[in-house]
Amino acid sequence: MTEDASLPDALDVSVSYATRLGGRRADEALGAVKMPYGYALILDDDDLYYHWINYLGQEGRQHLNRWAVYRMAKLNASHHLAPTHGPLAVATGNS
Repeated sequence: MTEDASLPDALDVSVSYATRLGGRRADEALGAVKMPYGYALILDDDDLYYHWINYLGQEGRQHLNRWAVYRMAKLNASHHLAPTHGPLAVATGNS
């Protein structure tokens, strides 16, 4: 990812890759609950398994339960080192 890439743009690239493989973005399946910033919930092409994908292109494990995937994404997001400078820091509020 380049220095000037923004987090939402980077997430869109990751999501578009997942959708080209047959999945679809399914954040709305969580109702009012939001995925962690920089993460998206993906429903596979079989409409059975969920997984998360983030702005770095990393993907979580598949699971039948969307809430389990949500919890895995929150755990993964909490373990990432937050950027302290540059556009990603501004996007995440860490500047």
